[in-house]
This record gives sequence, structure tokens and C-alpha cells, in this order.
Amino acid sequence: MRHILFIITVGVLAVAGKAQDYILVGEAYSAKVSKINPVTNTKIASIQVADSIGVPIPNLVKMVLDTIHNWAYIACHTANTIAVIDLNTWTATYPNFITIPGLGKGPIGLALNKTADRLYVTTRGPNNIQDSLNPLEIISISGTSFPPTLTKIGEVPVGKHPINVVLSHDDKYAVVSCRNQARIAVVDLTGDSVIYRYNYPNTTYEPEGIDIHPALNLFYCTTHGQNTIDLLDLDSMKVINSFPITYSGAPPQPSGGLFSPDGSIFLLSAQTSGKIYVYNTANPYIPIFIPPVLPSGGAQPHRGVFLNDTIAYIPNTNNTQPVGSVSIVNTGVTHANIGQVSGTWNGPLSMVLVKSSVTSAHEKSTSTPEQFILHQNYPNPFNPTTTIRFSLPQRQYVTLKVFDVLGREVATLVNAQITAGVHSIVFDSNGLASAVYFYRLETGHFVETRKLILLR
Repeated sequence: MRHILFIITVGVLAVAGKAQDYILVGEAYSAKVSKINPVTNTKIASIQVADSIGVPIPNLVKMVLDTIHNWAYIACHTANTIAVIDLNTWTATYPNFITIPGLGKGPIGLALNKTADRLYVTTRGPNNIQDSLNPLEIISISGTSFPPTLTKIGEVPVGKHPINVVLSHDDKYAVVSCRNQARIAVVDLTGDSVIYRYNYPNTTYEPEGIDIHPALNLFYCTTHGQNTIDLLDLDSMKVINSFPITYSGAPPQPSGGLFSPDGSIFLLSAQTSGKIYVYNTANPYIPIFIPPVLPSGGAQPHRGVFLNDTIAYIPNTNNTQPVGSVSIVNTGVTHANIGQVSGTWNGPLSMVLVKSSVTSAHEKSTSTPEQFILHQNYPNPFNPTTTIRFSLPQRQYVTLKVFDVLGREVATLVNAQITAGVHSIVFDSNGLASAVYFYRLETGHFVETRKLILLR
């Protein structure tokens, strides 16, 4: 097998000194949203977004970020509404709740499309009863000034207790976990109808957590009752595999999990056992558990958020007590729970990362990239050659390899010390069959994997 390649170094412009990214945390019992400074790992600000309802019913259950307007939307479960925060001015719609005529009771799952004009909400319907007709509701967002206008424009029945919803990368599909129906439902958002249902054998499975791989139409669905990670492939529109979660002692009963931004790690929160599981997903079709199991650092860990490709924040909140904590997990070469965010917490449950795009007027350009980046190959799909670009902020020992879907290495493109800059590799696929492949860039401080498609 012969792979012809060239390494071309080119100059780039980058800016330094960006304003600080931060993490938003929805505190379920106090009905506040708080900020975490990830540099000092401290709680630095809070804002009320709904009425505090006390123990034992959580209120703020899900939060999504509008990166176009810099707003955050929050599902207020017991207030039966959606709250909005203007992050530019740190202003909330509370106490003047947004009225959404026809919105069902107990909103819990929340997703926002990329153009920020459609919000998808799972509820218990108008009667606040869990049944097979519980819907995914479709909300139109209009207005460029705060607060926006939210209007219900449709709904699709999906199943009993639809607890989470995640959109496909192209916003054409919504995947919904219906916990008490024991069902994963796929909704076609172009026709507002369910086009695929995966029904588990019985209601003990309790599918709950959902996340989508950052580069593929591949969803990981975790079952709370049967302790599995199930793989839903939207390209073939079916569940293609199921992986049991290995454990000893108390069952994990995961509340959910999430992929790292580069797709190389899946971090699973085991709610009942109070543990964190780290999976290697370099081949995302075969997740491999990396021991040891980590302590979560608090009661009942839930789905968190990654700050970068290795550092994640996990909210720990007991479903019956107004307490909690936020743990910091390093998923690097030696993964570990490395501490907690300081501050008093009142049921931390939902988290999002707010990335800053603000730069100062006096900042100057530099010829050295600001960060490690592995770019998508172009063209893709390709035949027979394609170009892979990556950026290095400093001289590094670099490996760039290509793998098939079974995780077998099929080509080594780079295995050397590389200078800082932007580099391009021309990959010749001579000898390879038409298929999906993955290319993986690895340095001492960075790992990222992307998909490429060879079509003969």
C-alpha cells in the first residue's frame, strides 16, 4: 500500500487574548443560573430565572445556548415555562415570565437549531400526565431584541415521559429519549413526524441520556434501568449496537453522558453509583472503557460539559435535597477527578459552555496559530486524494494516522517533530476500498479525530 503525501507549511493570522470563556450552571432548587470562572474554578455570579420551589421538586432542568444572540434558554419544569437570559447584559425574563400559549406542562427536554429560530421542547402535554402521547413541541423564535417572542407552531407525539432531545448536525432530525415508554424516537423536522421508533423489550430499560458524536450522525443513548450504551446511526436509521456498562457493586444507572469536542472521549455519569466512566471513542462505533472508574465527588452525577478536549465539569445533585457540587474531571492520558468548583450550590443540574468571541482593539495578529486545530479534510467525500490541514501553536512531536471503522490503522501520514504553523497533508488513498475512515491527530497535549469518506 502506497500513500503519497506532502507537508506544506503556510502562514496564518490569529488573535490572542480572548475574553474569558465561562460555564453556566442551572441550579434546580434555587431556580438560579450561575457562572463558573474556569480559571479560578469559582462561582462568580448568579441570576434568578424562576420562582424557587424548594424540596423535593427540581425546577431548572435543561439549558441551551443561542450563540447568535448570546442568549440562554432554560426549561423551567415546575413553572411550566421557558426562561431566557440575555448574557450580554446579564438580564433574565424573570419575574415577567414569557407566555407561550399552548405549551404543555412540565417542560424538560430542550434543543435549539443552529439558526436560533426554532426551539424544541419535550413536555407532558396539556394535562401534565405521563402517557404515550407526550409530545415534542415546536416553538418559533422571532425578534432580534431581548426578550424574544416564543410561539408554539406544532407538536409531535413521541412517547411517555420524553426526557431528552438532541438535534442532528443538519437540524433535520430530533432524537428523543422517552424514558417511561422505553423508546428512542426519531422525528423528521421537515415533516414533523416520527419516522423511526426503537422500542426496548420492556419499561425497565429507561432510556435517558443522549448525545451526538461531534463529526458523525451517530448518537449514544444510555439506559438508566439496564445500564447500556446504545448506538443509533442516523445514516442507516437504526440502532446498530449495544454495549453493557461493566460494573461491580451498585449499578451505575447513568443519567447521561457526553462526547469531548474532538470526539475521542465519551464521559458517562453514573447517577446511582456516584461514579464517572471514561470511554475511548477513537473508533466511535466501538467505545472502549478506560479504567479506573472515577468517584464523582458528590451525590448523583449528571451530564456535564467539556471546557476543552480533556477537562470536563460534572454537576452532582441529589434528587431529594437542595445541595450539590460541581466536580472537575481530567480525561487526559491519566484521567482523574481533580477537584471541585468552590461555592455553595443548590441543585446544579444543567450546564453549558459560553465561548467568548470578544477581542480587544489593540490586539495584534501573529503568524503562529493560537491553538491546536485539526481541520476537516477537503474534498470529502474524495477519490483518490484529499488534503488534511492541521494547526500547531508550537513545535510538537506529531502523529497523524488513518483508521478504518474497526479501529485498524491503515496509514501513518505523519510521525515526526513538526514546527509551529499550519500544515497540509495530501493523502493518496491508493489501495483502499470505498468506505468511511477516520484520521486522528495526536500530540503530547492534543488528540482529535475526524471522519473522511472514500468513494471510488
